[in-house]
Amino acid sequence: MMTHSWILLAIAFASKDSPADLNRISEVADGINISIPSDLELHDSLSWLIKHNMVIQLENSYKLSKIGQNLVTESQTKTKMIWKILETLETLLQEYRD
Repeated sequence: MMTHSWILLAIAFASKDSPADLNRISEVADGINISIPSDLELHDSLSWLIKHNMVIQLENSYKLSKIGQNLVTESQTKTKMIWKILETLETLLQEYRD
């Protein structure tokens, strides 16, 4: 599974109206992948996404940065199918890999 792209998309959906806490992000991630992310997957992804300026942490909640918003928007331009969006996001994130 493409964990970083999965969590990025979950944050995008979870924080659409207001920043989302970890429980909300996990719930949305479960809806996307029919799997709840482990604590390690969630925290590793959040750290990576924050490090690459795609997500902003506001105390105990998270939202997309402008970079994150642009990546998600770009991934949704050609399809509304979740798996295709995730594949596109994963491709876009390759350019940020350490």
